[in-house]
Amino acid sequence: MNTEEKIAEIEVNISRMNEKLDKILSLLEKDCKKMSDHIDFVDEIYDNIKHPLHFIMNKTSNLIRGNNETKLIDNLTEEK
Repeated sequence: MNTEEKIAEIEVNISRMNEKLDKILSLLEKDCKKMSDHIDFVDEIYDNIKHPLHFIMNKTSNLIRGNNETKLIDNLTEEK
């Protein structure tokens, strides 16, 4: 194989590699877009439920630790 044939073969191989890289990049971009959309969805859901969730967690942890038991009972009796 002479030098020109080797160069032509290398150019063909480089062209194939570039095509493969383009396919990989398009797949990555598509998957990254999907992941980005999913992260945005999860963030939006979390933003909507974090305050009620923290409220419930704080109340239950206070009850478990025994803190504010009288305040909770007083609040319940005041609401009636």
